[in-house]
Order: sequence, then structure tokens, then C-alpha cells
Amino acid sequence: MASLPVINVSVKDLNSNSSSWAKTCDEVVRALEEYGCFIAVYDGVSSQLHDAIFAASQQVLDLPYEVKILNTSDGAGHGYFGQSPKNPGFERLTIEKATTKEGVEAFTKLMWPSGNDTFSETASTFVHAVAQLEEIVMKMVAKSYGVEQHYEPFLGSTDYILKFNKYESPKTDEPRLGLFPHTDKSFITILHQKEQGKGLEIKTKDQKWVEVDLSPSGFVFMAGDACTAWTNGRMEAPVHRVMMEGKKDRFSMVVSSYIRDLEIQAPQELVDEEHPMQLTIEKATTKEGVEAFAKLMWPSGNDTFSETASTFVHAVAQLEEIVMRMVAKSYGIEQHYEPFLASTDYILKFNKYESPKGDEPRLGLFPHTDKSFITILHQKEQGKGLEIKTKDQKWVEVDLSPSGFVFMAGDVCTAWTNGRMEAPVHRVMMEGKKDRFSMVVSSYIRDLEIQAPQELVDEEHPVQYKPFEHYKYIDFHTYQNSRKLRNPLKHYCGV
Repeated sequence: MASLPVINVSVKDLNSNSSSWAKTCDEVVRALEEYGCFIAVYDGVSSQLHDAIFAASQQVLDLPYEVKILNTSDGAGHGYFGQSPKNPGFERLTIEKATTKEGVEAFTKLMWPSGNDTFSETASTFVHAVAQLEEIVMKMVAKSYGVEQHYEPFLGSTDYILKFNKYESPKTDEPRLGLFPHTDKSFITILHQKEQGKGLEIKTKDQKWVEVDLSPSGFVFMAGDACTAWTNGRMEAPVHRVMMEGKKDRFSMVVSSYIRDLEIQAPQELVDEEHPMQLTIEKATTKEGVEAFAKLMWPSGNDTFSETASTFVHAVAQLEEIVMRMVAKSYGIEQHYEPFLASTDYILKFNKYESPKGDEPRLGLFPHTDKSFITILHQKEQGKGLEIKTKDQKWVEVDLSPSGFVFMAGDVCTAWTNGRMEAPVHRVMMEGKKDRFSMVVSSYIRDLEIQAPQELVDEEHPVQYKPFEHYKYIDFHTYQNSRKLRNPLKHYCGV
């Protein structure tokens, strides 16, 4: 069975001249690129501090409910959480700005109006030690990628949140979901638990759940969504959950970091042909999807951005519906298209392609077909850049005006139309002195099987593709290195 990498990290590793530094650096980057996380065996938290922080955790979690609910917050997922039908048996208290004296003392005063110096000192010492672990690891990442100058400003603009978590043991012998699957919205999340044992599970790139058997000296170091954006997708925030079984309650401490006052943007050093500059809003037709992205980029909020993005993506989604209703009507398959309307997720991408440094044209995005149902592209200014490969294998330049939208079938539309509408191979070629900016809205079908309607199957068009689920095809493309395949769709589900 797969397991997370275990890496020894020492406070000595703050010094990049130490003998162990280069080896540890390589291990850290490989682990974060492959899993989005790893287990750090870290000497910055002594066994005495470990015991003290969990004694403090027990003390605060044992307070009366009417005291704990005073721990409120405007931040989603912060403050007190407990007594929820969705997560029965899960309880959490949160200290915001936990590396500041004011943040820790404000929380302590809330819980114990007459004060609790021992609690304050323990919490502060622990969170500073864990913040140092983050700094050590992220300096390794930055050095490895050659982006130290882009990481340094974060050090003075990072807020830390300390969470005290308790998961009650199941009332029966059956395992119980303690925390639903999710990625963290932080920059980095570091988890530490009281006793040796399982509970936390990480979803790997091949969609398998890996149990994390964490020792009291171990810390799970995990990329958050903001780190994914900053590394331009190289380090993906892992989907994780908590599964509870056995007779013991589970206690854990979580330290999460959030970048304030600075925009999250991938350094140019992390942008190349395989990793074009791209920021993505998932579930972009939902208020929650847009606001989650805006909060990630601007922790204090940006209402104008949210309203603009939402209005734009709804308008483009309407264009897709208009065109696809025409297609369905033309083929006589309206009844097969209608269910898609309530089961479509939209993704909004903000793309930037830098102009070439020299006079020679440069490949901005390698040739590919889209894995979407439909992709619609819109660019900022009149001009070329996008190129489409025709059926006679010639590249056609698309000279797109600001009022134009390129409407493109994705692989899933190819399968659904039984090959009648082939997703075009396309690329981006950059020349001239101007950067190129484009917006892309892509649609993805959830919860329904993709299957060609019987009306599109005849002697001239026998069935070409087996039924499949869209998001499982995405997983195949993402994790099975399908770029090396001439036709990933045929390889995945071709008859």
C-alpha cells in the first residue's frame, strides 16, 4: 500500500550551507509535487512542548459550550465549530493571528476572562515553532525553483491560524467520516496529532485514499490552494479527509498560513510551455466558487472582481447553451441534452502569455485538445496567437477581435456526438512585443454518464466510445501522463 514520504527536517536546515540541506531540499520538492504533502519529522517541537500543547488543547476543549461559542470569526472555517449534524462528533476552536501576542491573548481572555498565562505561553511557543517549520520547507522550495526573491515578501505578510481539533470516536464498530473530503484554502497547512494512529487520509493522484499513520513526532506538511496557485500548479493541494474508527477520541493541532496584503501570482520563473500562466475559478457560475477564489487572492475581499467574473461567466455559459440547443435540435436529440443543463460545472481561466524575448516566434501553449465538454475563448485585443489544426493537418491562425469568441468542442463533446464533432487540436504561438491575455470558460458534466445518443448511431457512424464519466476522464488525463498518447480519448474509452 502507498504511503506518504517521511522526511527529516531540522531547525539547522534554516542554514542552506548545512550538509543535509541539498538532499532534504530535493526530497521535499519531489514529495510536494507528487503528493502535495509529506510527513516531516521535525526537531523544533520537543516532547515537552508536544505534551504541553495537547494539555492546553484538552483544557480549552473541556470548557462549557456557552464559553466556546464566544470564539466567533468572520472567516469561513474559523472560530468555534461543533454540534453540527453534518459533522457529528467534530469540534474545533481557533486562534487567529496566532503568532502575535495580541491574537493569543485575545483568545485566552475570551475563554478565561481572568487570564491563563500557561495556556497563552504554550500556544504561542507551539505556533512559532511550527511557523518556523513552514519557513524552512518553503525556503527549500523557493531555492529549488529559483524564486527566493518572490517568496521573501511573504515572510512579512503571513497570518497564522491555530486550530484545536477533536474528533469523537464512533458510537458503533463501523468507521465514520470525521471530516468530509476537501482541499485547504490556506497557503500551507501543518497538522500534528496527540497520539500515534490513523485518521487522516490523503487522496493520491491515482484516486486512492492513503491512510496516514502519524507518530507524535510527525507533522503533516500540506500545500493549500494558495500554494497551488503560487507554484502555477506544480504543487497541488491534496484532497484529504478524516475517517474515525476504534474506541479513542482523536485530538490534533493545525497551523494554517494565509498571505495578506499581497496578490498571489505565479512567478515568471514557473511559467513555461508546459506550465502556462493560468489562474482558475472552479464552479464559476456559483457564488461560492467565485467568492472562494476572490478570498484566496484578496483575503480582505474584492467585490468588484467577484461581480465582474460572475457576470462574465454567466454570459458565456448562456452562449454555450444557445449553441448547444441548436446542435441538439439539429440532431433531434434535445431530450438527451436537457439533463446536462442542471449537471454542468463551469471553470473560468485567466491566461497570460508573455511576449517572446527575441524576434523569433515562440510556442506559448503546446498542441492539445481540451478535455472539457465545450471551451469558449475570448481575448483582450485584436490579434493572432491561437492556432487551430485542420483535418488536412494545416495550422490556421485565428485573428480574433475583442467582440469574438472561439467556440470549441472538447473531447467529451466528441464522444457525446459519436465523433461527429471532433475536438480540434490547437496551440498558442507568440510573436511581437505584446503580452497576450485571454479568458477561457470550460464546461464539465458531473453526475451523468457521457454516452452517444442512439439517434447518432447508424451504419456510417457505429458506436465509437464506451460510456464514461467526465471527471474520471479528467483524472485519467491528469494522472496518467496522457500527453504522450496520440489520442487520449480513444485510449480511455474508444470502442
